[in-house]
Amino acid sequence: MRILSTFLFLFLSTIYIHAQQSMNMNLLYQYDVDTLPSTGGVQYNDVWGYVDCEGGEYAILGSASRVHFFDVSDPVNSFEVASFAGGGLSIWRDMKTYHNRAYAVSEDSSEGLMIFDLSDLPNSVTKTYHSTEFFGRSHNIFVDEVNGRLYVVGTDALPGGVIILDLTADPDQPVLLGNTNLPADPVSGTGYAHDIYVKNNIAYASHGYAGLFIWDLNDPVNPILLASKETGGYNHSSWISDDGSFAIFAEEVPTGRPLGVMNLENMMDGDIEIDHTFKIPLLSNDDDNVPHNPFIRGDYLICSYYEDGLQIFDISDPLNPTTAAYYDTYPDNTEYNGYAGNWGAYPFLPSGIILASDIVSGLFVLELDESIDLVDMENAPPVSVEIESQGSTEFCMGNFVNLVSVTDGTNLNYSWTLGGNELSTEQELEVTDAGIYTLTISTSHGCEYSSEVEITVNEPTIPTVEVNNNSLTASDATYYQWYFNGVIITGANQQTLEFTENGEYYVAIIDENGCSAISATMPVEFVTATQELASVQSFSIFPNPVNDWLLAQLKMEKATNFDLAILNANGQIVLEKTMLLQKEDNIKINVSTFPKGIYFLKIQSEEGSIVRKFVK
Repeated sequence: MRILSTFLFLFLSTIYIHAQQSMNMNLLYQYDVDTLPSTGGVQYNDVWGYVDCEGGEYAILGSASRVHFFDVSDPVNSFEVASFAGGGLSIWRDMKTYHNRAYAVSEDSSEGLMIFDLSDLPNSVTKTYHSTEFFGRSHNIFVDEVNGRLYVVGTDALPGGVIILDLTADPDQPVLLGNTNLPADPVSGTGYAHDIYVKNNIAYASHGYAGLFIWDLNDPVNPILLASKETGGYNHSSWISDDGSFAIFAEEVPTGRPLGVMNLENMMDGDIEIDHTFKIPLLSNDDDNVPHNPFIRGDYLICSYYEDGLQIFDISDPLNPTTAAYYDTYPDNTEYNGYAGNWGAYPFLPSGIILASDIVSGLFVLELDESIDLVDMENAPPVSVEIESQGSTEFCMGNFVNLVSVTDGTNLNYSWTLGGNELSTEQELEVTDAGIYTLTISTSHGCEYSSEVEITVNEPTIPTVEVNNNSLTASDATYYQWYFNGVIITGANQQTLEFTENGEYYVAIIDENGCSAISATMPVEFVTATQELASVQSFSIFPNPVNDWLLAQLKMEKATNFDLAILNANGQIVLEKTMLLQKEDNIKINVSTFPKGIYFLKIQSEEGSIVRKFVK
């Protein structure tokens, strides 16, 4: 067995420099067991990746005889977790994943479909299904994770079409949805698909020399051809840009065919066109290099390129691709001889590391220089769920708060619940009731993550009002506003209101929780004098109307302490003082600054109060 890592790199740097060729890429780990069997010169074939719900990353490698599973979460310390024998030796194996299952097929040996349970990784992998119920041999499979469909092409059961299996009910027991011929080649009448890419039930099928065909497979038994284009060579495989505007396709026969950029913007109108072709060989004296499997992640094309190893192109401008990085897994060739070297790649792990498989040299775990960043949150599982509250989580009855999931990305499903009852599947939720709200986010990988937020709703305290002679006093609050006959009394913001007119009064308050409430309306009558002030023998004011000075004359049985106040027509106190009045006393009050209007002069003692009305 040969295992290389960055640690061995420190000791074998001279050998490494001569054995490998790279640009902006570094080798972190390599797996190659010399004793594994080979067939037709092929010891290893395709590779795929998987990420679990805790963010652990894994490689799935096909060899001529087995399917291998590796933990690559710590890339330089990657290790094989398990491997499983197929039905025989095969040049071609293909693996894909759905939720926590892996699906594997083979073309050379009639071993049918194998399914593996990955839920116990990194500890173990279990094979849960191995059957030839739907087919014996298959060249390629693809999983549309959003819809939970497994697409199988190049089979012995249906050589000219696609078998579509449903994985949603039980991922270990696929259900046949469609077994459909695709008449892509008008000459032969066969719809053999060598490879297939599917998104939202739209299939981009590589039909060999017939070219690239796009099928609507929403109805699995009634395929609808949307568009097609002959590409000149043997259309081997393709991948679609994130926005769906173009595809990159590879043709491996004859040798030396370039990669192609297919414009898909008008595909719903049946119109697709080749906008550009390109190739950038690593050997300067030979342009006969062969592309195999292209992948797109963001602005980068990652392509397994046989004898040129793994090549990465910047396709931010698809009509002007440039080399961003490469790692040659087959570095010793001085000229291109055909089909050796890098078979497959997987560039979609959240960490940004890239998996590559070499026909004779096994698994390569590679990292890009910091200048090239493949990492994006849309490809990472949301290992934490955050809830943003647009407003306080404690509010008053009748109000609301918006709860928003901070976790965002493509192919995420949102579920808000309260007490086990689902409320919404949107990213945002308007909340009016108290309780503990749970947001659960599920990904297309089948992972679920949850977070909770507690909402408190305070009931407002309805104020009470007590009447005492010619005053109204509200219960305790932090803010008051009095009303008379439904109209606001400007400036009447105290707990007690001195009123001067008959009518209906109520108060609006803000309680200690910040909640607003309104008291019941109270009809009251203004008391102009009280019998309790028997000690006041006479009380008169003049002149009336008054201009600058108001004179009040009182005659009483004895000297008495009084509270004196002048109120305006709205019941607001505009002047107040406390004084000792003699048995016979005159009070002179300056009212020159008062606005014109109706006023009330009120004197009050422990016995009661007397009020006189005057006009300014």
